Amino acid sequence: MRNRFEELQKFESEPLPAKEKKKLTDVEKAIPDEDPKMNSFFEEINNLRNNVSIIKRNVDLMNEMQSNALIAMSDEQESEIRESVERIMTENTKIANDTRTRLKAIEEVNQKLEKEDPSNSDLRIRKSQHSSTAKKLLNVMNDYQQIQIQFKDKFKAKLHRQYLIERVTSGENTNIFSGNLLSSSAEARKMLETIQERHQDIIRIEQGIMELHQLFVDLSVLVENQGDMINQIDHHVAQSVAYTTEGVEHMRKATRLQKRSRRSFYPILVPLVSTMYVITVAIVFCVNLVGASLTGANQHEFIEKINELRVSKGLQPVCYNDKLTKAAFRQASYQHKIHKMTHSGAHNSDLSDRVSSVELSYSSIFENVAMNTEGTVSRIFDQWYNSRGHYLNMIQPKVNIIGLANVGSYWTLDLANSNEGCSMPSNYTNSQSHRVQKEDNHSEGENVLSTKLVLKNDADEINSDHLRNEPEPEEENNWEAKLDSGHKETSSNHLVNEPETDDDNNLGTKLVPGHNSGPDRLGLSQNSSIFIGPTINNFMHCTFISILVFYNM
Repeated sequence: MRNRFEELQKFESEPLPAKEKKKLTDVEKAIPDEDPKMNSFFEEINNLRNNVSIIKRNVDLMNEMQSNALIAMSDEQESEIRESVERIMTENTKIANDTRTRLKAIEEVNQKLEKEDPSNSDLRIRKSQHSSTAKKLLNVMNDYQQIQIQFKDKFKAKLHRQYLIERVTSGENTNIFSGNLLSSSAEARKMLETIQERHQDIIRIEQGIMELHQLFVDLSVLVENQGDMINQIDHHVAQSVAYTTEGVEHMRKATRLQKRSRRSFYPILVPLVSTMYVITVAIVFCVNLVGASLTGANQHEFIEKINELRVSKGLQPVCYNDKLTKAAFRQASYQHKIHKMTHSGAHNSDLSDRVSSVELSYSSIFENVAMNTEGTVSRIFDQWYNSRGHYLNMIQPKVNIIGLANVGSYWTLDLANSNEGCSMPSNYTNSQSHRVQKEDNHSEGENVLSTKLVLKNDADEINSDHLRNEPEPEEENNWEAKLDSGHKETSSNHLVNEPETDDDNNLGTKLVPGHNSGPDRLGLSQNSSIFIGPTINNFMHCTFISILVFYNM
């Protein structure tokens, strides 16, 4: 037979089981580290719930031990169990009273906080935790009271059965317990003492039940006081529903107003975007158009200089061609975009590709490129004049048309022999145009030179005293390191020059910081001559006319 008394002693000597301690971690996790007062409150709630767990554990153990007491075979065993039950009852009563007192203290603090600030969020948490703990204690004490009442009834029934059994076995009449008979019967006296002890046990049980009843009443009052809080919560929920409904209506109204404002903005937005698009297209169109048609005094200056050089050599003069100028403008724009001098165009296109894209028929073609921050035509011409490869390109006998363009600090000069001849801008009359003569295409297989000018800073390599002096015929090695290009023959009898490398080290100069910054927004340098003067008026007229055309389409 199991010894419940030893099990109780062993159980009481052990600390709180880990599973019960684990249940407290959820509350501990809810403790905010930044609020010491709430930390203390949650710690108190944890202790109270720990007490409730101990009471429940003792109630379960006491229920089992009382059941064993009812079936005990000897008085000694029954006495041991009864003593253990009494210790458990004493412990439970002590813990329950302590828990009730501490719950009342928490309730008083909550009432004080509610008077100070009813909308305090911590107050709602405190009330919720207090109500939950009080209900748990009330449920446990209710079970405890029911177990005590059941044990009292069962114990009375057991005494009654024993009395009837003794009466039948002794064969005595109903006066067996009178004084004269007890004095002569030791067994009857012992039976009387036993019954009196059990009667005292019943009295103690009833007393414990009364104490539990009082405790139960106090806990019921605590729980009933939470009813007001629950009613307030219901009231707040009802108000929240009303406010939520009103908020939804406001959101719908705001959505309608937003849609209405969008609809009213569309009539303004669409024309505005359309106007910006048309202006952008017109500007791009006119930039390409004006950039491909060199006009003005600076163009006249360059054509005079190159024709003066060619006539002095007994060569035919040249004139501008719009298509070739457009090809030169594309290459100058690409160099400005990548900030590097090169004969290779976008997508690795070469000179023949660029000229073919503008639909110019030719038999031979040459190209000079340069970078110069001063941006004057005189400076560019002098630099090409003092570079042997570029100089030879400008005095090619085959050439009869040219195209000149610059974007920012980057310049491109394309020279070609073509049957298309000149296409003069309407606002420029070339004084040398009457001297232009057409020549037959040269025979195929002739090697021609097209070089890229490698510039050095300022006049380190160029002396202004002899800028226009024609260089004496010298050997290749006397031209220093100004040339960085070779030449090769192509199927169309013209050479497309490609430098071996186009990095900054091989350019012979460092790119000047800010060389692409200027007074205008079209990539022109401060001294650029392509878009200055009459070109500004042409550009403005072109943009204005383009906008009118787009709006009338």
